[in-house]
Amino acid sequence: MSRGADRAVLAAWCLSALSCGQRPVAPSPRKSLEAGVVARVGDATLSPEVVASVAAARVESRRDALRDLIDDALLARAAQSQGLEGDPAVGWSSTAALARLTAAHLRDDARAIGPPSGDELSDRRVVHAVVIRSPSVAPEHARLLAAAIARAVANAASPEEFERRASSVPHELTRVVIERLEPFGPDGKTAAGARLDNTFVAAAFALHARGETSPVVETGFGWHVIRLIERVGVDAAGAAERGREMESAVFELRARSALAALVGARRARTSVQIAGAAERLMADSSRAP
Repeated sequence: MSRGADRAVLAAWCLSALSCGQRPVAPSPRKSLEAGVVARVGDATLSPEVVASVAAARVESRRDALRDLIDDALLARAAQSQGLEGDPAVGWSSTAALARLTAAHLRDDARAIGPPSGDELSDRRVVHAVVIRSPSVAPEHARLLAAAIARAVANAASPEEFERRASSVPHELTRVVIERLEPFGPDGKTAAGARLDNTFVAAAFALHARGETSPVVETGFGWHVIRLIERVGVDAAGAAERGREMESAVFELRARSALAALVGARRARTSVQIAGAAERLMADSSRAP
């Protein structure tokens, strides 16, 4: 929404309050601002750091950023006074905004760790079994099958035994693919130019010891169980150049791994229910009337 539109909404709310016979609330007495505060809107304070970060993100002057933040705070107070925070749509929008903020903090933390390590720059060779996603297979059934495969391969002593055990798990009409992949780096690319799913790559790079096996990992392709075959290190001569090439990929990988761990921990202690007909309901909702 533009600044002009924001002001129009705020003005409309004020007119609505007056037309309903509500007396405007008298402004609080002015107080001197404490050190490190550039503005106060009611109980909310704005710091120079917040203004600077908003200005940088929006590529605007700090004066404009401060005005925008004050407008946002005023609109938020107006929304609260009308009880809009109880509206489901507003609630989900707030939840989504907090989720994006969490992801942004994780990216900042990933950069703060420092340059990529030798382990983070090394390629991975893995073997994996994946229960392929299909409209004819219920997601819960696919997850249970992948979990059964994970239990079957847990003590496999070699990639060959991993493949045998995974293929021995009955899967009836459900498609299961078992394969070894070419070595790939933190950017998910193989020497042949193939590009792997980001979530899959993050799960593979979370494995450090040869023979270590992942829990069930869900991607857009299906539900995977991944076994690390080996890490292919970088020679000392090329380490610096590879570090420069892969720095952004490593930072993104760190953030994705931290996000996956956070979501996994929350999922373990939070009840999540998905309707059995969720995919059909979502498909129906997207059809034009």
